Amino acid sequence: MHARTCEAGEAIEWLAHEFGIANIDSGETSKAHQPQSGLVRSRPKQASEPRAADPELYAWLVDEAGLSSAARAYLEGRCLSPATVQHFRLRGTDDPRTLLNQALEEFGEQRLAKAGFYPRSRRTGKRYVLWWEACILIPFYSRDRVLNYIQARFLRPKEGRKYVGLEGVAKPLFNANVLPSLKANDEILVLEGAMDAIAAYEIGLPAVGVLGARSRFKRKWAEQLAQFRVTVIPDRDRAGLEFKD
Repeated sequence: MHARTCEAGEAIEWLAHEFGIANIDSGETSKAHQPQSGLVRSRPKQASEPRAADPELYAWLVDEAGLSSAARAYLEGRCLSPATVQHFRLRGTDDPRTLLNQALEEFGEQRLAKAGFYPRSRRTGKRYVLWWEACILIPFYSRDRVLNYIQARFLRPKEGRKYVGLEGVAKPLFNANVLPSLKANDEILVLEGAMDAIAAYEIGLPAVGVLGARSRFKRKWAEQLAQFRVTVIPDRDRAGLEFKD
């Protein structure tokens, strides 16, 4: 964290990338990946097919979650108007465990696991629900407005981990559904994270968000943005500057 001027979550992601540790999002550490002695040599990251998005299940969760008073207060503190909250269909729950357990009853364990909400602990082998404390739910929509991802923003984050995405599901571009409404040569901002893109919308600026400064910027995103005037606005840290470059 000190060496790279970043928070714990980014430090974990960097270590995972550098040393080929897959499925690090669970926060668990596998003994198989712990160095025994001597120099640690970089290994190629294991390739694995991302799980497919489950728009029906994601839409059910967004509809059922509602907006808790704590979530509303947090969003108001970020100077987001009710109209903006409704535009992005932001939700918030004080008890995400209960929400996900209801989803288990509605959709079953296998489907919830495939959708990224029910990972298996690498230490015990048991499954657990993905979100465990009060959080904001941020829905992601594709260009054609298909709900293809949900990210949680914890209201009382512990150990620096504020955001938790879906286990094994590819991270899409946030607010990609704004692109069809733009004309060639219109300006669009590329920002780190969904909340920054939402803040840009609040002040009338079209923007998309990329999850994590160290995420690889996909070729298909570049192709989608090629007809616009793109301005990249990174966070003011080393990771952000590397993201910009």
